[in-house]
Amino acid sequence: MKQKILVVLSLFLSFISLAFLARAEPDDSIEEISDCSNLDQEGVYVLTNDIIDTSISPCINISANNVVLDCQGHIIDSGYLGDYGIYVYRSTPTNTNITIKNCVLIEWVSYGLYLRGSNYNTLINITSNFNNYGLYLWGSNNTLTNITVNFGWFHGLYIYGSNNTLTNIIANSNGYGLYIYGSNNTLTNITASNNYYGLYLWGLSNTLTNITASNNDYGLHIYASNYNTLTNITANSNNNYGLELYDSNYNTLTNIIANSNGYGLYIYGSNNTLTNITASNNNYGLYLYVSNYNTLTNITANSNNNYGLYIDGSSNTLTNITANSNNYGLYLYGVSNTLTNITASNNSYGLYLYYSNYNTIKNSKIQNSINYGIYLDNAANNLIYNNLFNNTNNFYFAGTIYTNYWNTTRQPGDRIYSPGTEIGGNYWTNPSGNGYSDTCTDADKDGFCDSPYTLNSQNIDYLPLSDEYLALLYISDCSNLDQEGVYVLTNDIIDTSISPCINISANNVVLDCQGHIIDSDYSGDYGIYVYRSTPTNTNITIKNCVLTEWSSYGLYLRGSNNNTLTNITSNFNNNGLYIDVSNYNTLINITSNSYGYGLYLWGSNYNTLTNIIANFGCCGLELYVSNNNTLTNITASNNYYEGLALVGSNNTLTNIIANSNGYYGLYIYGLNNTLTNIIANSNYYGLYLHVLDYNTLTNIIANSNYYGLYIGSSFDNTLTNITASNNNYGLYLYYSNYNTIKDSKIQNSINYGIYLLEAKYNLIYNNLFNNTNNFYFEGTIYLNYWNTTRQPGNRIYSPGTEIGGNYWTNPSGNGYSDTCTDADRDGFCDSPYTLNSQNIDYLPLSDEYSVAYITVTFNYAQVNFGTLNHNTLNPAPNQGYGIYNCTVDTNAPYKVYAMGYDFSGPATLSISNLYFDTNETAAGLSYSNAVSLSTSYQLIDTNIPPTYTTNFHGYWLYIPYGQRAGNYNTTVIIAYMNV
Repeated sequence: MKQKILVVLSLFLSFISLAFLARAEPDDSIEEISDCSNLDQEGVYVLTNDIIDTSISPCINISANNVVLDCQGHIIDSGYLGDYGIYVYRSTPTNTNITIKNCVLIEWVSYGLYLRGSNYNTLINITSNFNNYGLYLWGSNNTLTNITVNFGWFHGLYIYGSNNTLTNIIANSNGYGLYIYGSNNTLTNITASNNYYGLYLWGLSNTLTNITASNNDYGLHIYASNYNTLTNITANSNNNYGLELYDSNYNTLTNIIANSNGYGLYIYGSNNTLTNITASNNNYGLYLYVSNYNTLTNITANSNNNYGLYIDGSSNTLTNITANSNNYGLYLYGVSNTLTNITASNNSYGLYLYYSNYNTIKNSKIQNSINYGIYLDNAANNLIYNNLFNNTNNFYFAGTIYTNYWNTTRQPGDRIYSPGTEIGGNYWTNPSGNGYSDTCTDADKDGFCDSPYTLNSQNIDYLPLSDEYLALLYISDCSNLDQEGVYVLTNDIIDTSISPCINISANNVVLDCQGHIIDSDYSGDYGIYVYRSTPTNTNITIKNCVLTEWSSYGLYLRGSNNNTLTNITSNFNNNGLYIDVSNYNTLINITSNSYGYGLYLWGSNYNTLTNIIANFGCCGLELYVSNNNTLTNITASNNYYEGLALVGSNNTLTNIIANSNGYYGLYIYGLNNTLTNIIANSNYYGLYLHVLDYNTLTNIIANSNYYGLYIGSSFDNTLTNITASNNNYGLYLYYSNYNTIKDSKIQNSINYGIYLLEAKYNLIYNNLFNNTNNFYFEGTIYLNYWNTTRQPGNRIYSPGTEIGGNYWTNPSGNGYSDTCTDADRDGFCDSPYTLNSQNIDYLPLSDEYSVAYITVTFNYAQVNFGTLNHNTLNPAPNQGYGIYNCTVDTNAPYKVYAMGYDFSGPATLSISNLYFDTNETAAGLSYSNAVSLSTSYQLIDTNIPPTYTTNFHGYWLYIPYGQRAGNYNTTVIIAYMNV
């Protein structure tokens, strides 16, 4: 409080000192006035006292030019008795050069201060309150400083003109605080509060700086105004618009704050530039309506009730936008807009595109949206890339789903999220951190998921970002890779004796050999070497490597999990690849034609092997004590011992080729393995199944082997669709029980089609046995089951719709199934086929199946009863119309149904009054056998022999007594079908 008093005292003393000096040196040119006056001479006029409740209007009329009026702070008051306080009027624009200062104007009916046609004037320290118009200025090149215009009924300050300068203006509680119509005006330090319009501007190239327009109905309204510059504007707590540009173009707005309004900023115009805008806590933050080619930079629009930003327009550019905690972060309805560096967090909808096409959205973060990160409603051809989507529901498509583009071309750039030096698509995550980009495979650690992210069939991100990027390190010789990163081999390494040549001792390593050779000339043991003493998730990727002439292993992994090996060629090594106690590895596109094992897995589980070639060695692939592995598209041929050997359980093998191996095509030992689409030809054993339980084998081809399939000591296996041709033994079961063999073809076996040695309780059905000797039993002969129950199904051979046993034939075509009796031609032999007393096929298939058919030709299209008597049963056809019939062509018994509809006539009859009968002869037709029809099918006759090729129809219409004569019509449908 002391400080405030001292300041006031200092100002008062300064004023006294100035006044004293002024009085000390009287100026004879100053004219004092004490009442209303007409200033008709140029000069300096000083008002010496207040003028209160005057009715003189105008009170001060300045009719001369070059006048200075100094009111010295005195009041000029009308008490609403006069129209004009101070009045300057020129009928034509005049450079009047008038200065008016230190005046207080109150309670004037029309204008406190009125200037018209008056240019180059200076107004300083004017207070004009409680007037209809506080200050009215129609003129140009005027300077107004320290003006207060409050409580004006209409306008606080009205300017009509150009090149005026207004500084330190206060306009509160008026209709219009300031109304500016004109161009090239400069307004600085303006406060306009509690008005209907705070500031209303209509004109060109005006400059507004440091404007505060708060608590108005409308803060700033810029109407049909172009090329204006607005800087440092605060427009808060206005009921409708904080700042509105209406039909206004090419304006520049900088450092705008528009909070707690109805609309923060409302823009209806084009080619405007908005920079450093804050529009928060409004109903609508920033709203562009039918507005094009605008540039918006550094915009903050938070906590608005509806839209943070609403963009209705095209070719707008938005950069560095923050829109958080709104209902809609950013709503877009337009074409060819560019949105860059958008932050939209904690909104109900982060981005909402409504019928918006060809827009670009990039380098943005859309996070924690309550409903959806990005919502596309009939939106098409938008380019959306290098964005972070971190929402529970990242996207939604409404209406027609069109194509949008979710990545750019792969190129250098600053990515929005996750390490990396290139951009492409988007980073897809969620608040739990287990989104697609978090969990996708990035084997080469290049920062991109290896597979696209499919939002739907029309919307695919082909370059989704991952979080697995590692930096590039270049090597040109044998090296110890002891730091995580991406290593690139730049040249071949030939005849090295360093072993191991490439030792990967660090985890999280990518080695890309780029197709280069790592060669030892048999002087080193290991080409590429990964060793961990205990199982470790090493996360190593090795790709595009050629390994040759290593004395032990081209590539060796031990205790190393979660690795990816891709495009590896390992030829002419003693052993190709050795995977030892290593789990969850992925091997793709491996060629290993080595002298010993092409690829050997020992104690390794949950590995995935795809597109493997292992030929011309001792053993193509061997999995030993290895479980839960998946092998797909494997070729293991021309090995001198075995193609593929598996000792383990729960493995899945699909699309395997193992041909021309010296001993085993496939050797399988274990439980619950699944083998599908296997080809094993020209081996000694096509498939050797030993101690094999609960396995499933489907689509197996084993031809031209000594043993097609050898099943030893194996229980509860299921073999389906086996093709075994031209083997010495098609199937050989050795002490193997409870197996199922079905839907298979065992043909042209040299010795026996199926050989059972002490085998029992096997279920063998729906197979084709076409061999000179179809079966043989050795040792104790036990019970086996050679048919299932008769049931619908696709039979392995011969026509028919049901399955049961097997088809037994031979190369001469006179086997049991070829020659058995099938009197009813149902596709089954009428007698069982007895292999021996313990082995009987009770439903052997025959080749006599015949399909029932039926064709019906109606020999009439219409029935005419003629004239009928009332209250009688009237036979039809009646005399003179012949016999109605149809011709039936069938090879099986048949039955007849009939129904009627659309019955009409003058009496209250229905379709139930019509009776229908069929018979093999016309004479056999009888009303007593006829059936009353209805609107649903009724059974008329059943089990008519196929030899009755003509079927006669009889109709009876019952007309009760008293019904009127007239025309009766109906439609009858007759249906024939086989029994």
